[in-house]
Amino acid sequence: MWALALAAVPVVLVVALVWQGTRVPRRHVATVSAALPGAAIETWKIVSDLGAWPMWHAEVQRTERVPQAASETWRLFQRGRALPVRVVERRAPANGAAGVFVTEIADAGLPFGGTWRWEILDTARGVEVTVTEDGFIDSALFRALAHRWLGYTRTAEGMLRALARHRGATVVVKSHVTHPAG
Repeated sequence: MWALALAAVPVVLVVALVWQGTRVPRRHVATVSAALPGAAIETWKIVSDLGAWPMWHAEVQRTERVPQAASETWRLFQRGRALPVRVVERRAPANGAAGVFVTEIADAGLPFGGTWRWEILDTARGVEVTVTEDGFIDSALFRALAHRWLGYTRTAEGMLRALARHRGATVVVKSHVTHPAG
């Protein structure tokens, strides 16, 4: 009897998490930003070169360009899996306007997706880098885990910290999350 009760505990926990996940919106918008030293054009060149990401981002072991793709698409190899990303927009900073680099997950079969928008702007003290993830999580279980424990900004915060280390700096990352309708 006790064994049956103990065996039921994990099942009840998973069911409770799935239930909670059904109450969390599928879509989220997570924004992180940090001030870095240097010029916007230098930072934009680093960020917009997906082939060079392993040189500054330790979680990206390697990248490979997808040769037959209709638009510029790369595979980012992280934690033993390949994540396909497509470049949607690439605009260098110029005349006081922010540089923009936008990618989207290029696999509709994944249980998550969305876009990552980098905005890189010269300021009086260096460069302001903002990363906005406009994403979704299909799985109710993973929505609950993200909402409760994992958070929505951890990956982007890690990317900004890695970029700062590459630039020889440490940063304070500011973050904000919303759940728009849709």
